[in-house]
Amino acid sequence: MISENSVIELGYRGRAVVNGANFLASSGSMENTVSTSYLSGYDMASTSVKSRIYHAAGVVSHTGSLSFDLTSESVSTVKNILKNPRSNKFSVSMFGNDAGWNMQDCVAQSVSLSGAPNGLVTGSLSFISASPPTITTLSETNARDAFSATLVPYWHTGAYLVRDWSLSFSLNVTPKHCNGDEAKSVSLFGIKAHSPKYLFLGECQYDLNFSAFKKLTTGFDVKLGGSQVFSCSTYMVVGNALNVGGVNDINIYKYSATSHALNDNEGIVIS
Repeated sequence: MISENSVIELGYRGRAVVNGANFLASSGSMENTVSTSYLSGYDMASTSVKSRIYHAAGVVSHTGSLSFDLTSESVSTVKNILKNPRSNKFSVSMFGNDAGWNMQDCVAQSVSLSGAPNGLVTGSLSFISASPPTITTLSETNARDAFSATLVPYWHTGAYLVRDWSLSFSLNVTPKHCNGDEAKSVSLFGIKAHSPKYLFLGECQYDLNFSAFKKLTTGFDVKLGGSQVFSCSTYMVVGNALNVGGVNDINIYKYSATSHALNDNEGIVIS
């Protein structure tokens, strides 16, 4: 085994593609992390053993993360992930200066979107797969110099009387491993360890936080680039607050909503 950790990280010339859609990435990484099995000296019968020794190949996890500025090209992909997080598996490719990695059958562990005055709508995505990434190439890796999609600014989100907002999603994903005569080798990166047999998908949760300039009696819709991404018309409020402004500010009402299901009478509606 060459290394217990194999990582690719996006740099200045980085580019990311999720399910065929170009993402304007600000940072990102993919990683193979091995949890190796060792035996310590006090576990051995021989008194000559002074330190731990290698016992078994152990297991390996395949994960990744991506931070990005939302664009007209990537918004539909983000919406699909949010609407069908359990069934919608996706592929992710990340490219450095001359080559990159591609990970298939990914499951989203978390997704976040946020918008605030004087800025763009930004997002992040973390994902996991039961299979290791493969090496891939691309003729053009400098995404920011040749990007043609339209960036989504905060003021296009259409949230009336809302100063700033954030939407986050999380899914509890547990890799499941099984015994085998031979380790499922990730030989491409010099790693020999068990990849997960499958991924167990647990509970999910959606959280919506926003600040408003007046007390709201009904919900609101957030639209990105003219198309509605999510609405909050019958949300279940789990917290609210009033911040009294100082000399140079006005009163701000803060709201927090949460849901464990989509598109129901007490949930956040993704459309």
